[in-house]
Amino acid sequence: MQTFYVEIYSSITVILVSVNVNQFIVYCKLTGSPYKNKRSYQHVKQLSIVCGVWTLGFAIKLLTVAFGRTLFYIEN
Repeated sequence: MQTFYVEIYSSITVILVSVNVNQFIVYCKLTGSPYKNKRSYQHVKQLSIVCGVWTLGFAIKLLTVAFGRTLFYIEN
């Protein structure tokens, strides 16, 4: 069972890092000095908010599970 958790944690970490690297590449592509246009600014802003919230949510979830709690635990 421990091996399963290691595989899950490592695969989620790879996904989170990949999404954040992709977000950085898109940020560099859409921005200029200053932004190319208003539309590029809106896309970068929306993408960074979504990636940030997604990364924060997964980090909180992994930390709570790592410390022995699950998000779906119901006491009788």
